[in-house]
Amino acid sequence: MSRFFNFLKYDFINTYRLNRLNSLNLYKLALGLFLSVYIIGFSFIFNNFLGKDLAKAGFGEYALAMSLSMSFGVIGIASILKLSGAIFGGRDYNILGTMPINKIEIVIVKIINILIPTYILTLIFIIPSYIVYMQNAPSVNGTFLIYGILMSLFVPIIPTAIATLIGTVLMYVASKFKYRNIVTIIIFLIFIIGVMIFPTVFGEDFLNGILKNSKSISDIFYSIYPPSKFYINALVNGSFVDMLIFIGISLAIFIAFVWVVNTVYLSINSKLLETNRKNNFKMKSLKENSVEKTLIQNEIKRYLGIPMVILNTCLGAVLFVIYSCATIFMGEKSIEIIFESNIYSDLKLGGIIFVGAFCLILTCTTSNTISLEGNKFWQLRSLPIDTETIFKSKIMVNLLISVPSAIIGGILSSIGLRLTFIEGVCAIGLLIIICLFVSMGGLLVNLKFYTLTWTSEVVVVKRSASTMIMTFGGLALVFGTGFLFTQINISLNIYLMIITMFLVITDIVFFYLLKKWGVERFNQI
Repeated sequence: MSRFFNFLKYDFINTYRLNRLNSLNLYKLALGLFLSVYIIGFSFIFNNFLGKDLAKAGFGEYALAMSLSMSFGVIGIASILKLSGAIFGGRDYNILGTMPINKIEIVIVKIINILIPTYILTLIFIIPSYIVYMQNAPSVNGTFLIYGILMSLFVPIIPTAIATLIGTVLMYVASKFKYRNIVTIIIFLIFIIGVMIFPTVFGEDFLNGILKNSKSISDIFYSIYPPSKFYINALVNGSFVDMLIFIGISLAIFIAFVWVVNTVYLSINSKLLETNRKNNFKMKSLKENSVEKTLIQNEIKRYLGIPMVILNTCLGAVLFVIYSCATIFMGEKSIEIIFESNIYSDLKLGGIIFVGAFCLILTCTTSNTISLEGNKFWQLRSLPIDTETIFKSKIMVNLLISVPSAIIGGILSSIGLRLTFIEGVCAIGLLIIICLFVSMGGLLVNLKFYTLTWTSEVVVVKRSASTMIMTFGGLALVFGTGFLFTQINISLNIYLMIITMFLVITDIVFFYLLKKWGVERFNQI
């Protein structure tokens, strides 16, 4: 057992880079604290708003069920996205295979390290709901807090297990194909987009079916997430048996989860990490390319070779094109669905730019492009190439993904919402300016907050400081800009002109920062 716990400790330290805490700079610490306070505060506000209204109606316990269902969805999606590189396709697979460690021990350790971050998400959703419920409920059972803490330890297990099992099946299917990276990307994109689109297209019929077959509000929640029945009964009524049933279901699913992953661990990893070479070599005249074109080609090859990066960067671009296609069939209703109100249906131009900006912020390859160089960064820096040329190649990869999405989405949305020609051109122009903002901003942030020591791309793509800054900072800017417009009395056209000027000036500043500070920073790494 000591060997197992030592392995768990060192894998945990290596996965989450805890050995670098001593050298943690003030910027990263402040960023982490700010994001933590922001997310927890938002969760408290949401649960307080929801809990008070439900308590007044006599349904305070359903706030607990809703927080449990929300945590299930968030943890499930996060687990699927973390699967590639965390359990399958990790860089430490070959090293672990040579160590005197049993396969089942490796699998359990990897699964535990996937579970650990989900407890943070559980605390964000579950703990605020407990506090709000105790503040607003007429009476609280004496065992509420004890049972709540015990069951919180098992809340992430079910969504993590189910999501990872789904991801394992998808990875297993992808591993059977020759071009497994492309197949993996396509399968995961179809699955994730399907999960996002299903509530919009079929959600109303699905909920209506549940409502017709449900005798009470509680039946609705229990139909959506059956274990919530035992969870609520244990908390509200103090049922010890229901608590044991909830824990038993979680443990049973976890055991089945470990067994499935352990069964296919070697076969999937072996398939994912093997390479294929063609032997039909033919001597041809060599083509000479420019330095810029060669660098861009190499960046694209590396980008396409990492499914995790593609899934986390091109999803926004794909969603914007899908939404734009929907506007052709749905018209102004597509804006009403996004904003859940018909008040903004007259602001069609603003709605398209808001949705486009939201999606393009999520399409940022440059926020981790330096970090993904890893231990090969010295090779890039030692090349006899101007640093600005390297920057251009990295920015171009992001623009090749985001700009076509902006143009296609802008054209389709203009047709679907019947915008004038001038409005369509303005929308596309502003979206392209946003693409430049995201591309250069992401590179600047990654130059400031880079990390070159990692064992899995998941660490860089999902948990690095630069990625979090671009994602949360960009989304805060988008939503903040939209919220500001609702609070001031100003014409939409004038407001968009102000935003355009701000972004153009910012892009110019980013350009000169990359030429001066960026080059110096790159050479110091």
